[in-house]
Amino acid sequence: MVASHMSRLGINCSPLLDEELQSPLDDIRTLAIVDYEGTRSYNQNLTRFEGIEARLKIVLAPLTIEQLPAVFSDWAVITKPLTSSAMVDLLSSRLQIDATQKPRGRYVPETQKVKRQTVLVAEDVSTNQDIIVEMLTLLGHEVDIADNGQTAVAKFLDGNYALIFMDCQMPIMDGYEASRRIRQLEKEQQMTPIPIVALTAGSDRRDRDRCFEAGMNDYLTKPFSISDIQHAIDKRLLEVHLKANTEKRTQSPADTSVSAKKPVQPEKGAIDHSAINSIREVEKHTGKTILPSLKEGYIKQMEEKLHDIKSLVSSRDARAISTTAHAIKSMSVNIGARHVAGISAKIEKEYSSGHVHTHDLEKAIPTLTKAYFEFLKELDMALSDTHDS
Repeated sequence: MVASHMSRLGINCSPLLDEELQSPLDDIRTLAIVDYEGTRSYNQNLTRFEGIEARLKIVLAPLTIEQLPAVFSDWAVITKPLTSSAMVDLLSSRLQIDATQKPRGRYVPETQKVKRQTVLVAEDVSTNQDIIVEMLTLLGHEVDIADNGQTAVAKFLDGNYALIFMDCQMPIMDGYEASRRIRQLEKEQQMTPIPIVALTAGSDRRDRDRCFEAGMNDYLTKPFSISDIQHAIDKRLLEVHLKANTEKRTQSPADTSVSAKKPVQPEKGAIDHSAINSIREVEKHTGKTILPSLKEGYIKQMEEKLHDIKSLVSSRDARAISTTAHAIKSMSVNIGARHVAGISAKIEKEYSSGHVHTHDLEKAIPTLTKAYFEFLKELDMALSDTHDS
């Protein structure tokens, strides 16, 4: 993402190797950029950044952090999500660069830059709809919602969208079939292929393969952050602009550029704080408090889904059980209900084979319900702490 932004400004990027950290980067053109969240994720020793010397040192920081470590005290700070305009403003103020002048080098012309667009989101769970709508609106895009794959195909034909975010598991028609139909329609009507980015709570190789086989271009796992959404849009739409100026495209083969998250060490507690922090990021950008309303929406949906899955114990409808469990998993992942998502994922997998084990489900439901109330308790504590501060 950083390389993409810098490329548009005519700046070449390359990774900073470990052996270069302790030697002066005395080239007067050199900028050093460090992602603070990356240093935390990989447990890097921050003292290694003390020896960096460059014309300008920049640290990318999350909005949720109150104070950066002392090692970054003389670094310029840009809060994420990173935008080209924020980078231009920083370079203009710190390096006395005239931002009105087009930079030289590998500069992307104005006609090729990604502009504000209308985006179609195919997602059936209202909690997930609320989260991604807030993120896309914050990024300046217009959003249209389809609550199943069939509606997504119809809206695609009637609308003028730049990109589709496609949930994989939806009622009536899932995201895989919707993507296949869209690709077939594009081929039949000789339309320019639209970028389709999968949104899924799955994260294994089979999930990725199914996405690409259906014709999707990219892949985001839930919970996703606003930076993930921005990166996907910038990357896919910039590719479309660049290709449109260099070739006449009649087909859009799926690639293997995956935006799935790397495995991380499991956190303790009922809450996945990365999901909550993503929502907090949106709140701080917009000034809107959305987490309480998301919580209320989640409670309403969970009460409905728990009632549904309890009523399915005696029906022996394995497909309905698996589908309901998937819906619980999907909305729980995005709002950070870690244990609820994990338990519902196991139920989904268990009954996806078509076999019903009534006794196992009867035992799983109380465990699922307990995890749900534990999450609500921890979420209330988190909301209370935020309010007090």
